[in-house]
Amino acid sequence: MNYYDRKKLFYVPHRINTEIFYPKGPSYKFEKDKLNLLFYGSLDRPMNIMALEFIKNHLIPNLKRKGLLNKIRINIFGSGNPPNHLNIKNDENINFLGKVDDPGYYIRGADLIIVPLKNSGGVKIRLLESLYCGKPIIATTEAVDGLSEELKKMIVIKNDAKGFTEAIFNFVNNKSKIAIKDDVNFLKKQMI
Repeated sequence: MNYYDRKKLFYVPHRINTEIFYPKGPSYKFEKDKLNLLFYGSLDRPMNIMALEFIKNHLIPNLKRKGLLNKIRINIFGSGNPPNHLNIKNDENINFLGKVDDPGYYIRGADLIIVPLKNSGGVKIRLLESLYCGKPIIATTEAVDGLSEELKKMIVIKNDAKGFTEAIFNFVNNKSKIAIKDDVNFLKKQMI
């Protein structure tokens, strides 16, 4: 907008398919013996590969050091194949679900959504989808770029494995300050 004639620009608000993403409805029955974290996206896209590398190489080891890995399950789904070098499909610390037909079903089943993306620019639609499903989210500063200040208040923002681990610890121990708002009309107003 800063580099183009404003008279030639128009804003197209983000649209979320509310037949898929909504707060109350059928949900995937993850095992309830642990807190279920969820990361999802196109798993062969560079920004998501970097997020997978963060989860595998930084977050999981940090969760192990803090004694949290036995209290949580990291679930991942998405289209595309994650890189072979990450061995996500065979990692004992990851419940890899592959491609799913109804992402809202799985989001509603999760306890906490993680979005450790480091690419700025553009609104990360998965944040809006997760908010529409009424789920708490931990995300990076770059991931929330482009959201309204009201929407940012509903997301815990952390930028490294230590911060994500701290937020997960607080969530596991019911000390979380994550504001969950499943008022779809409120969310729609924030996107206009």
